[in-house]
Amino acid sequence: VGGYREAIAQVRQLIKKAGKKSYTFVMGKVNPTKLANFPEVEVFVLIACAQTALIDSKEFLAPVITPFEAELAFGEEGEEGSWPGHLDLDIGAFAARQASNGTGEDTNDDDGDDDDDDGANEST
Repeated sequence: VGGYREAIAQVRQLIKKAGKKSYTFVMGKVNPTKLANFPEVEVFVLIACAQTALIDSKEFLAPVITPFEAELAFGEEGEEGSWPGHLDLDIGAFAARQASNGTGEDTNDDDGDDDDDDGANEST
């Protein structure tokens, strides 16, 4: 999936800006059993191609959302927090929007925390 690294970095920035902790998981096809191994996660952001981005998350213990939905959920009010009237599953467009909004400016984890557990809650 083209642009996935930028999308991951920008989702991480959105989550960090919202004051939440994030983790990065890389796995094959997502299913309830795999994600159930992480009960501390409140929501998963799935970074995938548009054909597989929408999944029915009723069976999952936590919601599984797209980067676009994360943008709506974690964006500041008046910034990303308003519904534009359409669903955008293109992660390249997401990355471009975030870069133009300044969210993707600093993708380095500079909070002094040396652990690598500070990735986004996504699966690719």
